[in-house]
Order: sequence, then structure tokens, then C-alpha cells
Amino acid sequence: MNTIIRIRHAMPFSDVNIVGEYLSLGDFLFAAVAAIIGVWVTRNVSAFIRGFFTTPEEHRRVQIHRIIQRCHLMFHKTTFSFDGKTFSRGMLIRVVTKKNETFEGRIVGLDDNNTMCIITKMDIMADILDNILEIIVLDDQSVN
Repeated sequence: MNTIIRIRHAMPFSDVNIVGEYLSLGDFLFAAVAAIIGVWVTRNVSAFIRGFFTTPEEHRRVQIHRIIQRCHLMFHKTTFSFDGKTFSRGMLIRVVTKKNETFEGRIVGLDDNNTMCIITKMDIMADILDNILEIIVLDDQSVN
């Protein structure tokens, strides 16, 4: 005995007439708002979960790295001259200012306003070259 099975609807939802159907403005705005909220929730939940798996030391290291990258962009000149000597990015120096403050750190660079930036062990210091009395090179491991 041969049985023939007939499939009434070959495609799912084939009884729905989608020709001539358009989204209303309300449907379109609802979809847009739902998408924005979905992306916002996804990003915040993933950042919240990622926070559990990073240690404070890792977070601090990443933040310091981002700050140093911004300093490199702001202080883009890698070499400069002061009192007839040439200094370049990465040199370990000691800076004496007109206020008799002394800083030791590595040179980040110089900006267009003659402001020099150095990274010390605890701080990032920027000062105008006119306010600096002396720059002493401690280690010449410049990075260009």
C-alpha cells in the first residue's frame, strides 16, 4: 500500500501575505529603541562581568598605559634642545625648576607651547621650559 503525504504549507508562514505590508512609524521607532536598549544592556552587563575577572592591579596598569598613550599624543615632539643639549623621549633625567623643586623621571616629550612632560615614579609632571633651571641626564636610554 503506497501512502502519499501531501504537505499543505511548504514554507512556514506561507499563508501570510507580506506583499504590500509596511512597518508603521511606531513599529520602526519601537524597533530602534529596543535595539538601542539591547546594545546598552549588553555592553553594561559585559563590563560588569569583566570587572569580576580583572584585579585592581591589572585595571590600574591598563589605566596608566592609556594615560601614557594620551601623553605621547599631547607631547608629540620626541627631541628638543635645552641649554645647548639635545634631549629625547625615554631619557632618564633630573629636572630642577625655578622654585627649587627637583623631579626625576623619563621624558615623554614636548608640545607646541614648549611644555615638557616627564613621568616620575608616582606622577606625570609637565612644566614650561622657561620655568626649568637645569636638566641633568641620568641615563641615556632614549626611545625614538
